[in-house]
Amino acid sequence: MRYEIELKETRLAERGRGDDVALFEVRENGEKGEQVTVYLTPLFRVLQMKGERSPEARAEMVAGLGARAIVERLHSGEGPQEIERVKLGESYPGAPGEPEPLDEYELFVVDAQEENVEGQ
Repeated sequence: MRYEIELKETRLAERGRGDDVALFEVRENGEKGEQVTVYLTPLFRVLQMKGERSPEARAEMVAGLGARAIVERLHSGEGPQEIERVKLGESYPGAPGEPEPLDEYELFVVDAQEENVEGQ
């Protein structure tokens, strides 16, 4: 299966209260897409982002780490309709250790049978 994943929008919590959100569309083999919503909790920001809490850093973290979480779940055999939402708090893709968001998260293709992720 090939999946095209596109970041549609990021929303940052005002004054750092509440979750930062990234909205993705995940299309399977070019079909109509499913929306996947990624939430990055205030607890995550406190524990993992250290001093990097600028709006740009927060948007990159929720989008990049959200993209990585979607990729890992697709590789584990879940389909887009099964994912629907991802909450990043104490656990996140790659835990334990430093979070490693994907650099290419705006639009990319994933082959679920292989470890390939192609940015576009």
